[in-house]
Amino acid sequence: MINKKLSLVIVFLLGVIFAGCADSSLNGTWITNIEDVDVIWKFDNGKFEQALILEGQTIPVVKGTYKTKDNVFIGSGTHIHTSFFSLVLPGFDIKEEWIEVSKMDSFLRPIFREAGAEYMVDEVIKELNSEMTDVSSGYSINGNELTISYQGYNTVFIRQ
Repeated sequence: MINKKLSLVIVFLLGVIFAGCADSSLNGTWITNIEDVDVIWKFDNGKFEQALILEGQTIPVVKGTYKTKDNVFIGSGTHIHTSFFSLVLPGFDIKEEWIEVSKMDSFLRPIFREAGAEYMVDEVIKELNSEMTDVSSGYSINGNELTISYQGYNTVFIRQ
């Protein structure tokens, strides 16, 4: 079961919506572990990718672009990986691929229809879209440590 702190980190990582200049000191791979789940961020001059490692398996989650301003992330998740949906929608044969955030409806609607829950899809897509936009968080870098401050939690990532 995913706890509240991990859920908040995942929401933040999904919603990392970024505007300003890319902070080059973020470039590289950063990792933390929450409840036996490794959370990985890769930053590269205004582009980011986020993944989870569960039971030794790397699961890509989201990628997009970012900028920073005054130690605050501001940015945009542009693609979500379908393997993330395999975690939250087990039992469905989901082809692993990156999909544009704008195409989540056409991806999710058939799955929810098959599950007999099509009535829920609009609310789920609305929630996912809100998690992919307008989320910001403070951050600081001290040597090889990146601290993310989000909704009252500080999460420390270590540069790899």
